[in-house]
Amino acid sequence: MKILLAVPMLALAACATAAPPTAFGVVPGHHCDAAAGQSFVGQAASADLGRQIVAATHSASIRWAPIGVMLTMIFIDSRVTVRLDRDNKLLAVNCG
Repeated sequence: MKILLAVPMLALAACATAAPPTAFGVVPGHHCDAAAGQSFVGQAASADLGRQIVAATHSASIRWAPIGVMLTMIFIDSRVTVRLDRDNKLLAVNCG
């Protein structure tokens, strides 16, 4: 009987220590700054360039957007979106 009472108590204790919820897409310490990524426009896309863009824009993640690919309209403050042309060169660097 004591074991049956302990299980709900442990479940409640776990809930009490959970981190508070944050807004969708918010990564603490990261806020995309698109202006800092404008110097990359016109360059050929690569993994290394992606890392440079993430670092320069203070983003937590990057989303590549080739022509013709549909994207979600969900704005994520800590994500940088890079639009590419048909030759895989950067057209635009935006946040979201």
